[in-house]
Amino acid sequence: MLYPYLTVYGGVTNPAMGRALIAAFIAGFILLVPSLVLLLRLFLFNARYVKGELS
Repeated sequence: MLYPYLTVYGGVTNPAMGRALIAAFIAGFILLVPSLVLLLRLFLFNARYVKGELS
C-alpha cells in the first residue's frame, strides 16, 4: 500500500539532523553512565548500605 511512497532517498536524514542526533546520543550517554555507576555502587556493591547499617 505504501510501497510506491517509500524510497531509500526518503529514509535518509538531513546531515544537520544526523549530527544533532549523534550529539544528543553522546550527551545522554555522558549523563547516563555516571548515574548507573552511582546506583550500582550504592545498591549492588554495598550490602551494608542496603541493610541500613551504614548512615
